[in-house]
Amino acid sequence: MHVSRMPWRFVRNMLNNPKVIDEMSQSYPVRSLARFLIRFYKTAEHKLEQSGAPSARRAHSRFTALFKEEYQKALKSKDK
Repeated sequence: MHVSRMPWRFVRNMLNNPKVIDEMSQSYPVRSLARFLIRFYKTAEHKLEQSGAPSARRAHSRFTALFKEEYQKALKSKDK
């Protein structure tokens, strides 16, 4: 095995560990990033609603529906 691949293999193995993922999700940087992304999403959503552009609203509706659908699929696969 090539030496430079070793760190990536280690990182990949760590990120496949549910305990590590849970601990990371509770960390300040990850929670801050999540808050930032939600704030960004809500701000963009508000601006789209205020723009009055019908195509922007349709795109937003499609994106929201697809996001919810994929999120539900991820939750169901996690439960299995």
